[in-house]
Amino acid sequence: MLQTSVEGVSLDPAVTGGVALVLAIGLTAAWTLAFYR
Repeated sequence: MLQTSVEGVSLDPAVTGGVALVLAIGLTAAWTLAFYR
């Protein structure tokens, strides 16, 4: 299911979802650290 080389597809929905998930987790972690300091 994991493809290292993307042929003809600029943005795979799975990749987009993964990036969005990582960004959301990163933002949540940043906010948590900022609040608990």
